[in-house]
Amino acid sequence: MTKQLCERIERLESMAQAEDVTITRIIIEADGTPGFVMERQPDGSWLQLSGGEDAAL
Repeated sequence: MTKQLCERIERLESMAQAEDVTITRIIIEADGTPGFVMERQPDGSWLQLSGGEDAAL
């Protein structure tokens, strides 16, 4: 992910926390084509799921 996209996701998380909302999954797409899915793990980290392959973030 680009630095700018990461910063936007962090701001989104901050806004969600202010409203007592938890983000558990983010789906990143480009031009309608699924790119990858990020899932929140119990320890607060994100797991990136892409094309059937898992890569811890």
